[in-house]
Amino acid sequence: MVERTLELATSTLGEFDFPHIQQYGILHTKTLEISTGKVSNDTHAIITSIPRERGAPQLLLDCFRKEWCIENSSHYVRDVTFGEDRCRMRTGNAARVLATFRNLAISIIHLAGGDETVAQTLRRGVINPRPLFQAFGLALGTDLSIQARSAFKFAA
Repeated sequence: MVERTLELATSTLGEFDFPHIQQYGILHTKTLEISTGKVSNDTHAIITSIPRERGAPQLLLDCFRKEWCIENSSHYVRDVTFGEDRCRMRTGNAARVLATFRNLAISIIHLAGGDETVAQTLRRGVINPRPLFQAFGLALGTDLSIQARSAFKFAA
């Protein structure tokens, strides 16, 4: 359970050395972990260029909540489903390349999976990979060989 409190003030011209600042404040977040009873408190400084007329406190609270929902769901899939935090490649461009492939895989799965979660689509893809290949315009023959339908011609 999460409780958020937002204290906002309107900025006057030249009050801060930030261009276009309209509002500033503090976001207090109190989180209760129901299973353990543990309570955690967080405080964040808020600076926004949204004027008070357009950015009422409730609207800004909704924006913060939605941003964290998107952020958490993206990182959850990358970490839990693809084990990104367990990956030991940390040198050169390897980590960035693997993250790019993970993002590509997640995008393909979202295209091919419909309403399923990424994990469900991965499990289904192991059993029947045809929908994943079809998302790329590839067809699997009965002998499971890949037959590409492509507009590209390569010279031999």
